[in-house]
Amino acid sequence: MVSLFRRIYSGILKRVSLATILVFLVSFRYSGKGESSAPDLSAVSFRPGATVEVSWPPLEDPLLIWLPRNYSADAEGSGHPLALWYHGTNGKPVLDPLWTHSEGKDWIIVGMTYRESGTFRGEPENIAAELRINQAVRQALSEVLKIDRRREFVGGFSKGGWVSALLLQSDPTLAGGWIMGGGVMDEKPGFVRPGRSVYVGIGEVDPNRAMSERAVRAFRDPTTRVTLDEWPELGHRLPEDSECLAQWLNVEGRLGGASSPTEGPGGIAPLTGMALDWFDSEMAAIRRSGEPVADRYFALQRLATFPLFAYLDEESRQAHGKREKALAVDPAMDAERQAETIYRKILEVESRDRLLGTLVICHEDYRRLAESHPETHYGKAAARAVERTRGLIPGE
Repeated sequence: MVSLFRRIYSGILKRVSLATILVFLVSFRYSGKGESSAPDLSAVSFRPGATVEVSWPPLEDPLLIWLPRNYSADAEGSGHPLALWYHGTNGKPVLDPLWTHSEGKDWIIVGMTYRESGTFRGEPENIAAELRINQAVRQALSEVLKIDRRREFVGGFSKGGWVSALLLQSDPTLAGGWIMGGGVMDEKPGFVRPGRSVYVGIGEVDPNRAMSERAVRAFRDPTTRVTLDEWPELGHRLPEDSECLAQWLNVEGRLGGASSPTEGPGGIAPLTGMALDWFDSEMAAIRRSGEPVADRYFALQRLATFPLFAYLDEESRQAHGKREKALAVDPAMDAERQAETIYRKILEVESRDRLLGTLVICHEDYRRLAESHPETHYGKAAARAVERTRGLIPGE
């Protein structure tokens, strides 16, 4: 039986093969010179529910541009949110995981690529050059498609996650984005934009796990919604399904540029109903579960990190808090809470820098925790962290 704690990480998403998407190849000329010149997309035939493949000379690979199935240039409102997605090192432009987890709705998605393949060099001039291209693509698309310019997002996995974090730190016009399989080197956010929303997704045993904690700290402030989605027992790869990511896309796709969950247009009310249905289903599953106390407690704890939790009514929030407190005082949780506290402290220390000395100390601390609390949830997590950090220490 799959544990309840792991079950809530995965949602059931409709699956539609990417092979069913119609792809067109379009070549075009610049409207100007240089890498920052916006391409002329006036001759491109965009269709809802289809992908256009666009060649752009400064980039080695063509961009993929997806129009959502529910796209309409004549629809009321400010337009659709725009997502620019960057692939990993030596990859090719792709639409997933955003395409799958949004079910092809609401979002205009662009599969981006880079000026140079291979490892990204983070010098200021390279960041600035990538940002110019990013801004040029956004500008060109806004001239031919109904895009909400307040809701332009950037994201990526691995190299794409690191680069997207740099772009978010450099451009205050970006509404937010996705940092997956990566993190930040500098915790300074660069710009603070009210209403930003940032999703950080990372495998539990990904070598970049600690740096994802830095990303959370870098972007978390009173005006920014930051969601951390840790994928249990995964290494440096994307999960097939993430309910948290699906919720994030659904919420942000409906917010219409609202700066907080309590503001904005009529898209908020449907989210409340959706949140209540989701919450009632999860709480019922927890009540019926025969899982150990710790599994139920951590499942409840995890629920509070999901995007839809912010849209629950006060009664539901109180029910959640009451149930969580009741489990927390169970004697079976004494060792669990102690192990959790120690584990989170070690991870926080590990995330402070990338120095070998810090890593060695944390590796030994994880090992001691795994040995002292072997049967606890975080004791087992510490054992996995031992293996993760061992792979980062030369000679281990």
